[in-house]
Parts: sequence; C-alpha cells; structure tokens
Amino acid sequence: MFRDSEVSIRHPYPSFADGIIVKMVKKLTSLEEEQLREMSTRARSDMFDRFQHVRQQVLENKKTTDSDVLMFTVCSACGFTLRAIRKGTLSRLLSGSVTSGLLCYNEKCSFYLKFIPAGKVNELTNVAFVQEIYLATENYLREHPEYKRK
Repeated sequence: MFRDSEVSIRHPYPSFADGIIVKMVKKLTSLEEEQLREMSTRARSDMFDRFQHVRQQVLENKKTTDSDVLMFTVCSACGFTLRAIRKGTLSRLLSGSVTSGLLCYNEKCSFYLKFIPAGKVNELTNVAFVQEIYLATENYLREHPEYKRK
C-alpha cells in the first residue's frame, strides 16, 4: 500500500486457486502470450487517466465518507480479477514468495485457466481501480468534524 496526500491505495494479491483448479491449468502458447501482451499494453495506455478519474471520485466522496481506492490485478482480456497459484511449501520457504503465477477464472474468457508465470505478470496483466466506500456514520462524523456538511 502507498499513500498519496489525499487518497490511500491498496493493491491486494489475488485469491489463491485450489488444487483441483490448478490441475486444469494450461500453459499459454507463444501466440496467446503475444495476444495478451498486446491487450495489456493497450489497457495500460489509459492507466493515468483512469487513476485520475478514480482520484476525483474519491475526493468527491471524502466530503461525506472515508474512501479508499483498491487496485486489483486483472485479466487484460476480460477484466476479471486473477487468481494466484500457490507454490509448494518448500519453494515458498526458499523463494519468499507464495505465488508461482496467476490465472483467469472467467469461463467466458479465451484465457480461462491459462497460466501466467509470476515473472511475466507485469507485462501480461493489467490493474483495475475499484473504490471501497465506508459510509459516514454519525459516530464517524463526530470524530471527523471536517467532513460535516455546512
């Protein structure tokens, strides 16, 4: 998580896939990998604009609520949140990472259950911004009088 002066951002890791799903996973072909790379590049081209739009929404919401922006690693083809494949216990102890790669869990996506290695996540995936809004209760407003409407 990093903090901006106005907005906090958290980047949660994808949920882990279970053992049954992992057995069904297929490797990306070189053609599929290239297609995913192109989609990811196009999707990232407007990242700054999307972040600015979300930031503006959060600033509006902060007038009456406490808002966070959540970022999720998503499939560049369909936009669904990706799931992580957990490494074995021994490799986790040796590498310090619990994720060996990611996969799309959307049955309607052409990249459904295709394995994206951890080393290629940055080039083959995308990030989506989603707001998490906590409604301002009377207690919250009492604790934060600067958010009260005038």
